[in-house]
Amino acid sequence: MESKPGKYEYLDHTADAKFKAWGKDFSELFENAALATFGIITDVEKVKPKLEFKFRVTAKKKEACLFDFLDHLLFLLDTEGFLLHSFKDLKVTRNCDSTFWATGTAKGDYHKGYDVSCNVKAVTYNDMYIKAKNDSGWEAQVVVDL
Repeated sequence: MESKPGKYEYLDHTADAKFKAWGKDFSELFENAALATFGIITDVEKVKPKLEFKFRVTAKKKEACLFDFLDHLLFLLDTEGFLLHSFKDLKVTRNCDSTFWATGTAKGDYHKGYDVSCNVKAVTYNDMYIKAKNDSGWEAQVVVDL
C-alpha cells in the first residue's frame, strides 16, 4: 500500500485498513476513495482497463452514498473478480431532494494475473466521515475490513 499525496493517504489502524481521501468535488473524492480501497488489494496503476461496469448508487446522506459506492465496487470484486483501474464519466451529484447519486463506468480487469496482496472484505461506517476542507474541496475518512 502506497499513499498518493493529494489523492489519498493510508493511516495506521490496529486490525483493518484506514485512509483519508481528498477531492475538489464529490466526484473526485469518490474516485480517490475507490482508488485507495483497491490500492490496498493491488497496484491499481498496473491494472489494465479491459472491462467496464456501469453503476448507479443513490443514498440520502453523502456518507451512505460513499459507503454504497465502495460496497458496489467490492461486490464486483467478489462476483466478477474485478480490479479497478479508473472511471469513465464518474459523476456524484446532490439532487434537489438532497439525495446523492453516484453514476458512471468503472474500468478495470479480471484479477487473474495480477499481484493481489490483500483482500478487502467490506466497507465500514466505523470512523467514516466526509467534510468540507475550507476552500480546497472535500475530505473523507474510511475504514475497510480486511
